[in-house]
Amino acid sequence: MHDIRRIMAVASDIKHSREVVRYGVSLAKKYDAELVVLHEGSPLRGGGSNAGEGADPARGTDQRDPERG
Repeated sequence: MHDIRRIMAVASDIKHSREVVRYGVSLAKKYDAELVVLHEGSPLRGGGSNAGEGADPARGTDQRDPERG
């Protein structure tokens, strides 16, 4: 059996982003793996983001601290 622990889904345009993320979630569930989603695009206003920090899309959870945004 495959020993897949982490899957990265890279989305660079809005047209295909949903499909890429859905496929990543499907694979993460199949292999009980962590899913990392990287969205390449325009820089965010405010100089940065902690998007995805603490999130586990494969399990439908988002554990980000609401105080931090």
